[in-house]
Amino acid sequence: MFTRAARLFGLFALLLLQPQPLLAEAPSILIGLTAELDHPTNAAGQSIRAGIRTAIAEINAGGGALSGRPLELVERDDRGLPARGADNFRELASLPAMTGVFAGASVSFGNELTKAADSLKTPLMIPWMGADPDPVSESPARYVFRLAISERESLRLILNDSRQRGHRRMGLLLPSNAWGRRVARDVVVLSKPGDSLSMIEPQWYESASPSLLASYRTVIDRGADALILIMNESNSRMLLRELAAQPEIPRLPFYLHWTAMSGRTALTIAPEGKGFDLSVVHPVMPDSRQSAMVLERIATQLPERFSGKVPVPSAALQAYDLTRLLAAAIARSGSGDRVAIRGALQNAGEYRGVLKLYRNPYAGGSQDALGATDIALFRLRSDGSLDNTRSKPRR
Repeated sequence: MFTRAARLFGLFALLLLQPQPLLAEAPSILIGLTAELDHPTNAAGQSIRAGIRTAIAEINAGGGALSGRPLELVERDDRGLPARGADNFRELASLPAMTGVFAGASVSFGNELTKAADSLKTPLMIPWMGADPDPVSESPARYVFRLAISERESLRLILNDSRQRGHRRMGLLLPSNAWGRRVARDVVVLSKPGDSLSMIEPQWYESASPSLLASYRTVIDRGADALILIMNESNSRMLLRELAAQPEIPRLPFYLHWTAMSGRTALTIAPEGKGFDLSVVHPVMPDSRQSAMVLERIATQLPERFSGKVPVPSAALQAYDLTRLLAAAIARSGSGDRVAIRGALQNAGEYRGVLKLYRNPYAGGSQDALGATDIALFRLRSDGSLDNTRSKPRR
């Protein structure tokens, strides 16, 4: 009997020593994403996802974010619709292990997501904005953390560059929607009394229009000698293709909105080879081995590569850095509690990201980790590279 009991005990002990995958595997810590993941005119969502996935893979390879628990991304496609994005946010926030939710460009148009973040006490992480958000009047926005290019600061940079180049009459080609109207208001605010650069009457276009040549001709007829294009990827490519096919039409120097560079390939034609003068606002890229390695890792997550020296869109780089900041806050929270994570983000300390050295970016209630000194105006060359020859960042 004793021998039989000893054998049973030994067998039980042996079973305990065997690998137990279900018991040994720590539960995942969740990060959410609601973005335009399969949008026909905006690939920013895919770029954001690539940046998040790259950061998560690195963090998990290093042991996870909290007590060995791996990070896991939970995705929802909002198709670029703000209302759907808000619904996705609420669904993701209902998951007990969720620590923060990333959002795509749809967050720019309305404040539903901001209200939801505060009411559900869930950090809203914003790595990309098609436009600056409207002021939030009903919510203190305590749970919003952005690492995105500011449209107003970009417009300021563009106007200053145009003055330095000696332009006198700036044209505006704007979509006939809330985004375009907001840009028109910002340009008026940024104009200076007695300015050497005057703003001509904006020309509006319909985003679904099959051609933009008529709108462009109107800008020329009004006497513009430079042009700000507020357009997404598909509209920008369409106008440039139309102009490339008709070389007799004058080509103004173009200042592209950064949404034209949001994903896949920067532009499908060779700009300088077709006689275009294209400039775009982009984050300043540090020349470092770390940055080059991260760029390569992100590039493998994308369906196609950018050509030239910057092989991935800025949306992916911004999402990568923001994911690392969130992961560090999760680790400092000690528990994954969202209120504690918010506090840790507001006391983030110092982190060297792929874009910059962040020094407590959200301290004092700040919601923006990128500022005016972190962006510059670049010339888009025919090989897809970005040449920062005119506009030097303010350091």
